[in-house]
Amino acid sequence: MGPLAGIRVIDLSRHLAGPYTSTLLGDMGAEVIRVERPGGDDDRRIGFKLINGDSGLFISRVRNKKSMTLNLSSPEGQEVFSRLAAISDVVLENYGPAIRKRLSVTYDRLEQINPKIILASVSGYGSWGPSSEKLSFDPIAQAACGSMSFSGFPEDGRPARAAAAWVDYATALHAAVGILMALWHREKSGKGQHIDVSLYDTAVSLVGMQGFLTEYMVFGHERPKTGNASPYAYADTFQAKDGWVFVHLGRSSIWQRFIKLIGREELGDDPRFDSDAKRAENRHLINEIVQPWAAGKTVDEISRLLEAQRVPCQKVNTLADVTADPQLKAREMMVDVDYPGEGKIPVPGIVIKLSESPGEITGHIATLGEHNDEILNQIGYSEEDIASLREQEVI
Repeated sequence: MGPLAGIRVIDLSRHLAGPYTSTLLGDMGAEVIRVERPGGDDDRRIGFKLINGDSGLFISRVRNKKSMTLNLSSPEGQEVFSRLAAISDVVLENYGPAIRKRLSVTYDRLEQINPKIILASVSGYGSWGPSSEKLSFDPIAQAACGSMSFSGFPEDGRPARAAAAWVDYATALHAAVGILMALWHREKSGKGQHIDVSLYDTAVSLVGMQGFLTEYMVFGHERPKTGNASPYAYADTFQAKDGWVFVHLGRSSIWQRFIKLIGREELGDDPRFDSDAKRAENRHLINEIVQPWAAGKTVDEISRLLEAQRVPCQKVNTLADVTADPQLKAREMMVDVDYPGEGKIPVPGIVIKLSESPGEITGHIATLGEHNDEILNQIGYSEEDIASLREQEVI
């Protein structure tokens, strides 16, 4: 049993940030009930399709969850939701302020049903402010926070987004931490609360943590595009005979080891390269030295040489390289789960390794509405009641 065993979460969220939040909780033992509208929500079908029409992207985010269907727009659906909230610990949603109010998924209402309830709201711009009603997805937040303006290569000039949905998943991490904080507060006070987490706040915070916003607000300096280079130290990708390698020479001790390795120890006395800041500023001169050295070697040769001297480096892996990496297997970062009709499906493993109360991916991926009867029985609905709800398309 994981550390969150005994915690019940009603997950009303869709797409990435909300569902990943509840995935993190479910991996650690929480009972997560994913609630979708009858027929299933749209995020089941985004990405590459499996035999039954669900997407592989969706499957990764519904392990360790029960599946329930419910029409929250109907009075009967609202009654079911109220009964379920009364015996639950957390409600997670990503509707946005207006829809949250229309569907009565508000903290004011939930607190009346269950004073210990924790409502976690994940949205694009938060519950207040002039942008609170705007729609957002991960790339919208990347555009809003400024990161696209300094991402990409200067030769191109176009703003560039990161392909990985870093804002969504970082927002999920913040939401999960917020839920844990609220659970601990409730342990001491007996009272629930409302957690408000947004893609915008997360993205702005992480750009700010890089120092870029402070730099602009103090000095008026717009961060330029630097491609794969670091703004504060020397780092870049180099093309070898058979692929690409990323090298990071942050810290003078690493720089000294590197120039000794490549036979250019005289660079250690060159004033253009005597600090991380100067090496970052004069990166183009270092590139002219390093690229010819790298071009005559294979990726494996470069990696062996640099790793032997404790110089941080990494082959730029393809997806095929990642899935074959012994480190991935040793850390169990892709694991097989049962999915009805498909057999075994590989999904991401558990990141947080706990020595005393580890998380676990158990059972099979639930089919749509698989747990309707079980959950409704728990909150007082008879078999006849359930049949009626199904006939009315409430579930």
